[in-house]
Amino acid sequence: MTTESFFAKQTEQSQVKARIVTKYFGGWGRVMAHQDIEQIGYLDLFAGPGRYDDGKPSTPLLVLKEAVNRPKICKKIQLFFNDVNADNVKKLRTEIDAFPGVKSLRFKPIVENFTVGEATAATMEKLNLMNSIPMLSFVDPWGYKGLSLPLIRDLVKDWGCDSIFFFNYRRINAAVDNVVLKGPVSIVFTEKILAELRRAVKGKKPSEREDMILVKIGEVFTGWGMNFFLSFRFRNETGNRTTHHLMFVTKNHLGYEIMKEIIAKESTEFKQGVPSFEYNPYTKGEFSRQGLLPGLGPLDELKKSLVGEFAGKTIAMIDIYRQHRMSRRYIKKNYKTALLDLEMDGKIGTDRESRGTKKGFFPDEMLASFPAR
Repeated sequence: MTTESFFAKQTEQSQVKARIVTKYFGGWGRVMAHQDIEQIGYLDLFAGPGRYDDGKPSTPLLVLKEAVNRPKICKKIQLFFNDVNADNVKKLRTEIDAFPGVKSLRFKPIVENFTVGEATAATMEKLNLMNSIPMLSFVDPWGYKGLSLPLIRDLVKDWGCDSIFFFNYRRINAAVDNVVLKGPVSIVFTEKILAELRRAVKGKKPSEREDMILVKIGEVFTGWGMNFFLSFRFRNETGNRTTHHLMFVTKNHLGYEIMKEIIAKESTEFKQGVPSFEYNPYTKGEFSRQGLLPGLGPLDELKKSLVGEFAGKTIAMIDIYRQHRMSRRYIKKNYKTALLDLEMDGKIGTDRESRGTKKGFFPDEMLASFPAR
């Protein structure tokens, strides 16, 4: 797909992606704007023209609107946009200049025109786009050219820096086994990581391959000290194949919590209140109401896991959530529901009575006592 055809009409998948990025920008911006710092930044490396041909705004203008409408963010945010297409850059600059309230921004938005690749970090240094301020970056390339895990590492290396990037799983998965495409794909992963992946996924089923690739990406970021990683899956119209993942990486647990809640709400399916963390057209509407066998739902699995992992311990709900949540698609609400069910079934004790907490609530600080094995 060319950039021209991509911006002809906004798809529902693109709407979901834009909402996730814009909502996270608002949450991240509010937290950062309250810090005792002079400036914060937002960087979009593949910004596009700002609007689709049907007039609908794309991510840059949605982020700009969020910045303009929030006074605290407005006083500190420096917006950086880039696109390799000179026509897109020209259109985006025109859109920004005419945007209502743009002059209320303390720092004028910057729109650049350079190619994203192996020398991107050096280019941004020259343009003063990596000046150690807290920055949220969005990397959404056409295909996967320009995307690399080392680039994301460089974007997240400093305090307060988070990154959201679009991972074209369908194309990259096919390229992993293609020797002809070893060069382009090794730029995404590095040659060492690609070699490890090729050995690991050989002969595996499609679902196993996908899990292994995602696990490997998470391991790479963890090895770089970026311990909080999330992925939101996009499936095709029939729901049987993954097309893309919107990925998020941060060093901060609060950013992780904010993003997890955002992508949970964008899920197209919930089973026992547990979000799927994916956009799947097939599971919308009537398909999302399929039943579950008793005791075999995701919330049932959570309850079993908690009883086993915390056996013999007395621990606050918030600590249970933070110790157990990694690499699992449960949100805080799911943990509270699971603990309430376990309490009602007599499988855990609590300090509800001494705390004076009403039934039906499980506050963050309330203690849960798990029996020994």
